[in-house]
Amino acid sequence: MGKRENKGEALFERYLDHWGYGDYEHHPERLNPPKKPDYLIRTEFGEVVVEVKSFDTWGLLEKLKDEPFAMESLEETLGPIRDALKEAAKQLKGIEGRPLVVALASPDNRVPVSAHYIISAMYGELELSVPLDQARSEQWRTGRNGRLYIPDGRGVKRGFHSGVSAVAVIHENQLSSPPSAAVSSFAVAAEAQAVETVVTLEVFETISDRCIPLPRPLFAHEGDERWASFGQDLYCRIGSARGVRAADPMLQRHD
Repeated sequence: MGKRENKGEALFERYLDHWGYGDYEHHPERLNPPKKPDYLIRTEFGEVVVEVKSFDTWGLLEKLKDEPFAMESLEETLGPIRDALKEAAKQLKGIEGRPLVVALASPDNRVPVSAHYIISAMYGELELSVPLDQARSEQWRTGRNGRLYIPDGRGVKRGFHSGVSAVAVIHENQLSSPPSAAVSSFAVAAEAQAVETVVTLEVFETISDRCIPLPRPLFAHEGDERWASFGQDLYCRIGSARGVRAADPMLQRHD
């Protein structure tokens, strides 16, 4: 494929090419006209549609100006992520019969995209609950302002974009170690140009009961991570015993 001006799309195509997802179309004409989502990927598990959003804002860093530091509320910090989820979901709306994935890229680390922020943007701002009973451990719980749809066994539903199957964060990680302080500035510049990077995905499955689930073997390669719901109210990284619990019974998956 040709070189992409959009860095998020360029990184995503590096990932696809590296892991053998060679059968894909960029802006497929026949899918969901006239919206044309970014990628239609054909795999042995069926087709997957992906919309990539790159952050062109500096987020919290825009407030630095001449000051050495900046402060921002969690709600303000999450604003660009929630906006990206909203815009990507609009682009995917109307596509049926395929998993729909929103992929987020933060070139130059302009917007924080760690798991804490992504889950907060998806399902509500995370809050640390510390029980008075010392026999119980503290827990992270979801709070207000979640963007994505949450089903509830009582028939109450909240949130938006029920067709989204997963949110994937595109990470570009450096392979080589940073140069030592003993090398010259010329050597540092030369080494910086030769730094190798690897692209990985951190996938956050949604808990919607109205989407086509993203098959677990997809986007699950060396260096990738995946988050999913387990039991009635636990959302955690696969392979981890610790995770996020709901602030109320709404953060549940009902299969």
